[in-house]
Amino acid sequence: MIARSTLESQNQMLQPKIILVVDDDKDILQLYSILLTRAGYSVDTAENGADAIEKTKTRRFDLALVDIVLPDMQGTDLLTKINGMNSKMRKIMVTGNATLDNAILALNLGADAYLRKPVKTEVLLESIEAQLRIQREEMLMTQEKISEFIQGKKANFVDIVRESMKSVLGNTGTQAAIYHLGGEAAMQDPTKFVDNLKSVFDVGAETILQEILKNLESSQPNQQN
Repeated sequence: MIARSTLESQNQMLQPKIILVVDDDKDILQLYSILLTRAGYSVDTAENGADAIEKTKTRRFDLALVDIVLPDMQGTDLLTKINGMNSKMRKIMVTGNATLDNAILALNLGADAYLRKPVKTEVLLESIEAQLRIQREEMLMTQEKISEFIQGKKANFVDIVRESMKSVLGNTGTQAAIYHLGGEAAMQDPTKFVDNLKSVFDVGAETILQEILKNLESSQPNQQN
């Protein structure tokens, strides 16, 4: 099961990653869009923090490049707002006014990396790939962890999924979710379950998945192997 999960996850990773570039400089937005598109990424842009927040609410981004100075808020303030929407999105701060203090602040508020303008193309692409590599590794660990619980029968996975969804979606939302995910029988395969979850819920999938993992872990001491 784990080997198949890993293989299918790797195939999923071949899909273009979606990057959000947040900067009030239109020339920077255009330049980054061209560079990242040529590198094989799908790119969306936002000229201010409010626009970035709205786009994050409706679309799942794999990574965000965020300028630290925006017209309506600081990039560090934006970090705190988008962290709760997509905890798995990697975030790179980019600034022309780099100081030790704002670098430490950005990292403390959820940034995964910090770059100083002007950023060389190779440095930018290397930083993005490094962050996406970490994201891929975390995804594999998550799916393998779920698979281990099912194989070891350490918990009734379907029951835990149902209860986890109720805490996020409520009773009615959970019933609809299970139907759209293919019914309870489809939940026995962790790879298909995670893929279906992300397909159906997009942005909200990470919140549901984290709730499921938390409940799986808390159930382990009370289950028989």
